[in-house]
Amino acid sequence: MLKVEITEWGELAIVEKLLSDYAQHTSARKDPRVIHARNLLERVRPALIEATGQL
Repeated sequence: MLKVEITEWGELAIVEKLLSDYAQHTSARKDPRVIHARNLLERVRPALIEATGQL
């Protein structure tokens, strides 16, 4: 498993946007990875909210 360290909240925002767009525009029937993207998005959003609150 790969561990990625996000060093700036802007990077986290980019990841959240990419995951959100992918999950919204791709159906789970077309690509089973959508489920994993949605799960990851659920974990990323709270971190983004926390990081934004610390600005």
